[in-house]
Amino acid sequence: MCHGWQRGRRHGKDYVALGFVFGSGSFQASDWTKGRTSNVIEFTLGPAAAHDVSAPFTQVGHPILIADLRSAPAGVVADWFAAPHAMRDTGYAFTSEAAMTQPATLGKLFDAVIFVDKTTRARPLPGGERPRRDVAPAKSVAP
Repeated sequence: MCHGWQRGRRHGKDYVALGFVFGSGSFQASDWTKGRTSNVIEFTLGPAAAHDVSAPFTQVGHPILIADLRSAPAGVVADWFAAPHAMRDTGYAFTSEAAMTQPATLGKLFDAVIFVDKTTRARPLPGGERPRRDVAPAKSVAP
């Protein structure tokens, strides 16, 4: 989310910062559990702790939902989104669940949050290989 505030300044109300929160499931990342490597593998995490940002979303009972934090009802709901809570967040590399869990204030970071109760990793391509980037894409010829 490093560039979000810059985009928000540039685009004003036309920019919406979306966050992603999940209950449990799989994702893929570079495996840094035993040191830095470029080996991308699947990681699976169980349900988050009761104090995690995903807990209230999980309790709602919908497998997928979007919450617009800009219109959170005043009182307990808005106060909760304005307070820091533990949040599991990873990018390119994964070291441990503890390392990926940091305090986050959803209402300060995001305009809306997408919640997915159970995630699955991105599916590898058949053969497990990525398309080569050094090959120019085929040009389409108009009829």
